[in-house]
Amino acid sequence: MAVVTGGMCETGDLHELLRRAGLEVVGDGRPTRARPAAAAWRPVIAGSTEPTLAVPADRADLVAEVNRQWHRLAVEHDVINADGEFLISVADQGCTR
Repeated sequence: MAVVTGGMCETGDLHELLRRAGLEVVGDGRPTRARPAAAAWRPVIAGSTEPTLAVPADRADLVAEVNRQWHRLAVEHDVINADGEFLISVADQGCTR
């Protein structure tokens, strides 16, 4: 995955954490077409939010299935763009792509 950082972060520390998480930092600055972090979080954290799907905890391939479903939904809802980039909201760090 590719990441572009932006916002109020200490980029060196954040870049290192993202690299350790297996992400590639490709530059700085939030993309102009991206929604603000608060707007992206609102439908996810609203009190009335219902889960989109559930993966049974007793599946032998639980982690693989959660990852597969997350990726499917992320692509379906344009969370991940055609270049494999996506936004990450890092607490007190602004928004990271």
